[in-house]
Amino acid sequence: MSFQFRLEPVLRLRRRDEETAKKFLGQMVAREQAARDALVVLQEDLTNEIQAQTSARSGEIWAQGQSLFLEWSQGQNRNIASQRQACIEAALATQKARTALIEARRAVQVLEKLRERRYAQYRLDLSRKEQVFTSEVAAQRWVRLNAGAE
Repeated sequence: MSFQFRLEPVLRLRRRDEETAKKFLGQMVAREQAARDALVVLQEDLTNEIQAQTSARSGEIWAQGQSLFLEWSQGQNRNIASQRQACIEAALATQKARTALIEARRAVQVLEKLRERRYAQYRLDLSRKEQVFTSEVAAQRWVRLNAGAE
């Protein structure tokens, strides 16, 4: 007779759910980092272009060029605002994935603790059965030895 945990299929399922949650969290962290990297690139492009326009002003100012730069910088600011929103959404998705992983891990831990308790109870029951058996054997032996002494 060996120990069998009746909820082993459920434990396997919960472990698989946990692995899926880990992978999903990794994807969300990567997505969040990509969004942040894209934001940095947009901000650097704007900063670089502003610096280039500032240094160009030392000479002759071209009105149409300034107008084009103004339109571009406004568009770039809209892109930056949009990318900031994407960063916020990615951070929220990452947090949700993190929470899901924590819940999945707890579900696994609950079943693992239950399994450990059930296994400990199984070992205790087995030990008690062995003690009863050895006590009976000892009692039978004592009876045989004492019956022969009479």
